[in-house]
Parts: sequence; C-alpha cells; structure tokens
Amino acid sequence: MRNHLIMSGVLALGLWPATTLAQAPAPASPNKQVVQDALDAIQRQDYNRFRELTLEDAVIHVTGAPEPLKIDRAIDLLKSHWKAFPDTSYILDQLLAEGDQLAARLTYQCTHRGTYEGVPATDHWIAYSGVHFFRLEQGRICEWWIMNDHLGRMQQLGSRLALPDPPKPPPLTE
Repeated sequence: MRNHLIMSGVLALGLWPATTLAQAPAPASPNKQVVQDALDAIQRQDYNRFRELTLEDAVIHVTGAPEPLKIDRAIDLLKSHWKAFPDTSYILDQLLAEGDQLAARLTYQCTHRGTYEGVPATDHWIAYSGVHFFRLEQGRICEWWIMNDHLGRMQQLGSRLALPDPPKPPPLTE
C-alpha cells in the first residue's frame, strides 16, 4: 500500500509544511514511526521536533554535497528549498525497515517559484524521485543518506548538462 504524504515545500535534503497522511496504516515498527515523524516535522517546518527525533551529532549525507551535513546546515538547506519550491508535496512510495536501518522511496512534486541553484523562478511544475536511507540509535536518527534525482530536477527547470570540451591531444612528433 502506498503512503501518501502531502508536503508543502522541501529540501534538497531534500525535504517539507503540514503533512496529511491519506489512508496509511500506522507504521509497523517504532523505527518506521520515528522516520515518518521526522519527515512530518520537516514538512511542517517544525525544526525543534526534527531536532528531537535526530541525535545531536547526527550526520546527513546529501548527494552532491562536498561533505556530510550537521543538522543546522541541513535545516538551512531546507529553508532555502522552501523559498524556491513553496508548494512541494511528496508521496512516500515505500518505507522498509530492518532493525535500526530504514529505506524510503519518495516522489516529489512542486512548482519552481524562486531562484534555485542559480536558476530564476520558472513557474514550471516538476516531479522527481528520491531514495533515502536512515540509521537509528537510541530511537533517534543518527545517519541519513539523501539521494534525489537532482539532474532530473534541474533538467525540468530548463538546465542542460554541458560537458566541458575534451582536452586537445598533444601534437604528434616524428
């Protein structure tokens, strides 16, 4: 069964105001509940609740980021994403748990209303997917890996992948 969560703005952390859970059963495990509560807190922009569900020294790995993030930097990125995509919503397509490790597959939908990664607002509606992995300790998130389809998102905003020209070979010598 698909869990439908409505999200009104996200992160690259990809992430999210108030969540509405439509016809979703209660999580089957306490760890699933922690992850769903964390996503819900981010959706509501309730960063205090997000901090409660995340260990103070948690590490958040975001694809493309030069180094792992701490919570404060992740929240800053979430806030900048909200400015560019204020109507973001997502569907939690799947949430799997095995012990203290969880995997989530999400589909995001949003309208580009503000500058994002140097691209001015286009008012384009876009959709892209993401996969997130979590590790919990003491019933709280201690590691989070976020892998969203950044290339697909940027292409929908009108960006094009431009590879640099290959280096010219050295002249042949006789």
